[in-house]
Amino acid sequence: MGAAPISKSTNITGQTEPLPPVSQLRWRCRRGMLELDVMLRRYLDQQYDGLETWEKFQFVQFLEREDDQLWDWLSGRIVPEELTIRTLVEHIRQPA
Repeated sequence: MGAAPISKSTNITGQTEPLPPVSQLRWRCRRGMLELDVMLRRYLDQQYDGLETWEKFQFVQFLEREDDQLWDWLSGRIVPEELTIRTLVEHIRQPA
């Protein structure tokens, strides 16, 4: 069996970056709040594989945010201004 292909994306500096492996993303989904852990892991486990490459990169960038900001968005306390983030938040909040 050969290695799985690595998806890549071009960042704002023009450099190509590979997507991190799912095992690494699973680790990044571990947060300081159990509620965030559950929501992010459920999305990763149930929807990530079916996403387009650009959506996967969007999720990776989403995980770089601080817990407080993620919780504000995912709990519905604050609605993200950016449409792409708002759409991602809606998908993560959907029950399984």
